[in-house]
Amino acid sequence: MNRKINIPKIVFLMMVVFIFGALGTLSGQSQKELESQKKKNQQELKKLKEILAEAEKSKSLSENKLNLINKNIEVRKEQVTIISSEIGIIQEKIEENTEVIVSLEGDFKKLKDRYAKMLYFAYKHRHSYYQLMFILAADNFNQAYKRLMYIKEYTKYRKKQISIIQTTQKMLAEKISSLENKRKQKDNLIKEKEAETIKLSNEKAVQAQEINSLKKKEKEIREKLAEKRKEAQKIEAAIQKAIAEAQATLKKTNPKADARTMYESLTKQEKIVSDQLGSNMGGLPWPTERGVISSGFGKKKVEGLDVWVDNSGVDITTTKGANVRSVFEGKVIQIISLPTGTKAVLMQHGVYFTLYSNLKEVYVVVGDKLDRKESVGVAYTDPDDNQTIVHFEIWKEFTKMNPALWLSN
Repeated sequence: MNRKINIPKIVFLMMVVFIFGALGTLSGQSQKELESQKKKNQQELKKLKEILAEAEKSKSLSENKLNLINKNIEVRKEQVTIISSEIGIIQEKIEENTEVIVSLEGDFKKLKDRYAKMLYFAYKHRHSYYQLMFILAADNFNQAYKRLMYIKEYTKYRKKQISIIQTTQKMLAEKISSLENKRKQKDNLIKEKEAETIKLSNEKAVQAQEINSLKKKEKEIREKLAEKRKEAQKIEAAIQKAIAEAQATLKKTNPKADARTMYESLTKQEKIVSDQLGSNMGGLPWPTERGVISSGFGKKKVEGLDVWVDNSGVDITTTKGANVRSVFEGKVIQIISLPTGTKAVLMQHGVYFTLYSNLKEVYVVVGDKLDRKESVGVAYTDPDDNQTIVHFEIWKEFTKMNPALWLSN
């Protein structure tokens, strides 16, 4: 009978299972990231639904409403892509588990067959008399000692084989259970993807309908955008003037600073505020507690229309009566009255400046020092389209920054 122990084969199998487990953990981390992003998208879709519901109360057409619909479609597309990626990761795990199960089942059968032969051999020589005779039949003391060691090792080997069989059986059961769970997860994700795809198709139909309606009023939209541009130009001129005045004030405070930068002319406390804000990219609170960015930074074409907009900041569509708040500690340096009857508040934070525009009411005056998240005013709701939009900008001296990169996710 061949009693050779094939331990390397078993060890190798366990290493394979361990490696697959490690890969599963890495994929699990990736899957967790996808699930986290999917959850964020769900929250954003919920906010968009609420904001669009408010916009639907008014039958008036607007470029911003189309922007919201486009944003909704963009987030929904991302959601479908994330679910597809999740399905891909689950499928990889299913294939990995299937391969491991096939290997484990093959080795489990070999282990059981080998152990059955061992049991049969042990049964035939089960009496201690045979073991004693086996030792006494040795030609010399060394041979007798070796036979005694053989019996001990053989007994240990049998116990080890039992342990290996039990471990393999446990691993096999765990992998089969895991495989079933992964298949259920995949089925659920496929259903989820189908549901999201149907919603996306319906939203695209709404988008097409909105674009067709807006095309008929393209001239009116151009006129409204022209008014917005004039307002934006007034705001920009006021900001540049305020920044220039802030620089001049610093020079007066520190006459020796003529050749220095604006930063070097700041007081110690102002430098601290400036540095802290500068290190908060991606971590600033939103100027509204709720809302979505309906129009981003920079020049872009309105999807579906031959209309271009150039945004110096971001437009955040929020809910009616929304409170507008400071994104960082700073000082109010100007309140701008606009032709539409709304107002804008400009704050200084060292070499940085933040603007909060399209406010119905303002709660601050020039010179006020505000903390992070302290109220600035109330957002204006346009009665024509029932939409509440807060325009927000960030400047570093005379350079416009993209606020979307500074606000927290």
